[in-house]
Amino acid sequence: MTAIKPRKILFISHDATRTGAPFLLLHFLRWFKGHADLPFYILLKRGGALEPEFEALAPTITLSREMSYGSGLVERLASIMGFNGFVKARAQARLKKLFAKENISLVYSNTATNGEVLEWLRDLGVPIISHIHELEHLMRHHISGLALHQLFANTDYFVAGSEIVRLNLMQNHGVAPERVETIYEFIPVTPNNGIHPGVQGGIRAQLGIPDNAPIVGAAGTIEWRKGYDLFIQLAQVTYKLAPELQAHFVWVGGFHTGAVIDEITHDIANLGLGNAIHFIGSQTNYLEYIASFDVFSLMSREDPFPLVVLEAAMLNKPILCFDKGGGAGEFVQDDSGYIVPYLDIGLMGERLATLLKDPGLRQRLGERAAEKVKSYDVGVIAPQIFQVIHRILAMPAPTVMADTNAGTLAKQFETQE
Repeated sequence: MTAIKPRKILFISHDATRTGAPFLLLHFLRWFKGHADLPFYILLKRGGALEPEFEALAPTITLSREMSYGSGLVERLASIMGFNGFVKARAQARLKKLFAKENISLVYSNTATNGEVLEWLRDLGVPIISHIHELEHLMRHHISGLALHQLFANTDYFVAGSEIVRLNLMQNHGVAPERVETIYEFIPVTPNNGIHPGVQGGIRAQLGIPDNAPIVGAAGTIEWRKGYDLFIQLAQVTYKLAPELQAHFVWVGGFHTGAVIDEITHDIANLGLGNAIHFIGSQTNYLEYIASFDVFSLMSREDPFPLVVLEAAMLNKPILCFDKGGGAGEFVQDDSGYIVPYLDIGLMGERLATLLKDPGLRQRLGERAAEKVKSYDVGVIAPQIFQVIHRILAMPAPTVMADTNAGTLAKQFETQE
């Protein structure tokens, strides 16, 4: 008698870069492996620095490599000859056969960018959950109309990373309230995260920051949504309001060379703040930099619920953010920092100067942030996601529940072609 294979889950990540969404999935899968009696596969659309960490948890397939080169001689020759469509179709067929053989019983897709993959995985006839971290600007300007159509037409249930994400799915994409719920983003909450108290001295020495100068920090990729340009303006305003503080401004994340960095350097030099503003690129020990900040400023124009806000809170940092910049305000509220009107750099500079001049206020707000973030620990939030998975697995085989805007999105895509 042939043994019945246990049900498995397929988790999909759009890539394995050191950014918020892949980190969040990695945190969850580490918890899931230790607490859930369900084996799983991992499918990465593209690779990245976190690939080895995913591979350490479960069998992991990187789709971009499968689609580019295939696994057999025929596919490799076809790829060399430019028959990429043939290679892609063969890879899809091979992976669908593998996932069916391995008894994949549910697909859990992380981010809104995986619509094309969900389209062909729908043939497995299993429920599909999409965990959405994106807001409207990114969805409309960085994901094709076709990919959005495929996402909404093939997803049975949505998990939203913040309340503003849930509202966006319902209001702008016609997702029915019963098909989506908010489960907040999370991190492994470890007070001080094992960071040595003396680390700030080393970072100050590395960046040439005097011992008595306050440090204002920010983090993120170098892109319009993250507001790297606004960080420079914040420094300018703060120096006008409180030049005696001689504050330093440190941005962690993104790249530190290239045309955009040249433009940033140009602006900083023309403001006469060349020694006070530091864009240092991506750092594997970025939490040590955040631990060295006196205040964390989230400059994002659109950010659903950035993990770095939770990390700053874990490290007792008061937080500044905009009121219409995404979901950060849902955490900060009125007791862990200041929320200022959208793009009001002048008022943000005033609030920042107040914090920098008042160590007691910084400590009180930071301590409250550190207390609140305990509710966003992976051990608190991951079981909520597991309950969704358990509930959806118990449902009968799905029928495609197309969202009400699917036709509109398809038409929009057609007009773009």
